[in-house]
Amino acid sequence: MDAALTRLVWQRAKGRCKYCQMPQMPQTADDATFEIDHIIARKHIGATLASNLCLSCYYCNSFKGSDLTSLDPKTRKITPLFNPRRHKWAKNFPLARCIPDGPHADWPRHRRPASHQ
Repeated sequence: MDAALTRLVWQRAKGRCKYCQMPQMPQTADDATFEIDHIIARKHIGATLASNLCLSCYYCNSFKGSDLTSLDPKTRKITPLFNPRRHKWAKNFPLARCIPDGPHADWPRHRRPASHQ
C-alpha cells in the first residue's frame, strides 16, 4: 500500500477506529495499536482502494478477521457485518458510547495487545 493511501485512511479516520470509534490513546500513540483494515478482505477479492479501507483498532480487526457476515444472536439469521464505508455508526450502535471504560472493557486481558494491559 502506498504512503498516500495510508495517509488518506489515517486522516479520514481522525485517529479513531471506524468500527468502535475508540480514539488512539496518546500514551500508546504508535501505529501498532491501529491497523488499516480491508473491509472486504483480500481473500474475498477485496481491493486495496480507499473505498475498501478503514482504520481499525487491534481489538476490532482481531475480532472481525476476514468475516463478511455473522449469526445474529437474537434472530439466528446470517447478517452482514458493519461496513464503515456504507453504514452509519450511530444508527447501528446507539448504546455503545454508554459502556463504562470504553467499548472493549469486557475483553479478556489475554486478547489485548501489551500496550493495553
